[in-house]
Amino acid sequence: MADDLKERFRAIDALDFPHGAGPPAARWLHPARESTRARSVITAVVALFIGATTLGFAILAFERDPDRPQPPATPQDEFPTGPGTCDYGPWIKHCPEADWARSVVAAAGLEIVDEEAVLVVGTSGGGQSYFWAMDPSHHGQVTPFSEYIDGGTARVVEQVDGVSVYGFTSNERLWLWRGHGLNVWLDGRAPLAEPSRQDLVALVRASRSVPYTSAMPAPDVTIPDIVGLRDQPALRKLYELGLNTNAIVRYRATAGADPWRVVSILPVPGTRVARGALVEVVVATNVTPLPRAATNVLDCDLQHREAFGGPYLRIAPGGSGYIVGNIGGITLTEEVIQATFDENEQWKGLWHIIREGSVVAVVDVPSLDGVACQGSGVAGT
Repeated sequence: MADDLKERFRAIDALDFPHGAGPPAARWLHPARESTRARSVITAVVALFIGATTLGFAILAFERDPDRPQPPATPQDEFPTGPGTCDYGPWIKHCPEADWARSVVAAAGLEIVDEEAVLVVGTSGGGQSYFWAMDPSHHGQVTPFSEYIDGGTARVVEQVDGVSVYGFTSNERLWLWRGHGLNVWLDGRAPLAEPSRQDLVALVRASRSVPYTSAMPAPDVTIPDIVGLRDQPALRKLYELGLNTNAIVRYRATAGADPWRVVSILPVPGTRVARGALVEVVVATNVTPLPRAATNVLDCDLQHREAFGGPYLRIAPGGSGYIVGNIGGITLTEEVIQATFDENEQWKGLWHIIREGSVVAVVDVPSLDGVACQGSGVAGT
């Protein structure tokens, strides 16, 4: 791969870029700002595709249903996004609603037989049900309670001590009610395992009696020693601690280090930080330098350019989605366009990341080796 890239890069003597008349005057690039530019259509469409694909990994053990909200989920082979995590990390481990739900089950006189993405509760009839609650203030993608009611999706099926319990015509074993500002859900585990009214009443009453505090401080965690681990297991370990959603991961050429191994983490291992604190990880990789002719288009001088590589495991859509899905720090307000082309492979070539009219990074496809302006945030720069 490296020899092929070097040979291909030697052939680039001059570039005629389709989006401008040559490189701009070099200057220091300010950190990324919010932009009012129109989104690149291709980037937006592909990014939405990636988001939808990734969200699929977050739906565990629940059938798909047009009326059913997506319950919190824990990761399997990939990191989930969306309702699988709250502000503190994975729901089942770190979200305050999970501890509240455990207390409700105990107060109702029922037993938690397992903890998967949500609580698995043994029913009085010998079956099992899913039970969970979600605080909209901790989850950006939780559907407001009013939308289920006002939209006609749910209807009142029970009244328990003045609490309205809603059901769904498309799923008669899914119940919803409101308590302490939470959306509380009870769902049968199997198609014929509808929770009994006795269990429902017990849980609703318990949910009224157990207090809930939404403004719970994020507990401290200890930065783990992940140096020497491969990148994916290392990031998974951070995820389990509620840290990786705020991690900056830099893939860089590092002399003497095995590729795809973590070479450093900041703060250093053993440091106590609040869950959600910023973590910076450097992973070793091999980076083939881009030719000078390719990087002259960058809107920053030589002293403020930084070479980078891509991850070991990659999302593989075509076009700009391959770059947006695998390199961090690229937003939907930026354009990702192809600058050079290969007659034999459609997407192969150099791509430019453009922010407010300035080229902030150049990336080679398919290697994902590139150069970015420091302060742009692309690839952790």
